Amino acid sequence: MSQFEMMADAGTVPARNSQGETSLFIMGRSVRFRSSAPSNFWGSLLKLVGHLAGTALIFVVFILLVWVVSYAVSGLDGFHKFPQNVLDIITHVEIWLIYVDVALCSVVLILGTIRFGMEIWENRHE
Repeated sequence: MSQFEMMADAGTVPARNSQGETSLFIMGRSVRFRSSAPSNFWGSLLKLVGHLAGTALIFVVFILLVWVVSYAVSGLDGFHKFPQNVLDIITHVEIWLIYVDVALCSVVLILGTIRFGMEIWENRHE
């Protein structure tokens, strides 16, 4: 079966006799997903606040890990001096880990905001 035939065989339709479910047909097999979309504004807002709290927690934990590694390296450097080029490499790695953390959290926040906007748009007539 070619890639185009497989793509032509995939599709989504509402599941029979089930509210809030979607079935995805891939190569003749049905996979069902329950809809987790809240039915009102407050449900969407609650999901957004939870998303923001989770993102903040991940951000703080990642920053804390970078800080612990930095503190440990400083402690080890106090016992036995590292060469300056090794400390420079470690400093660059720490900075890039913080950049990666900020970038990932930014993407998560943007996606959460987009999801919130889409849920509000879908439920605008309720």
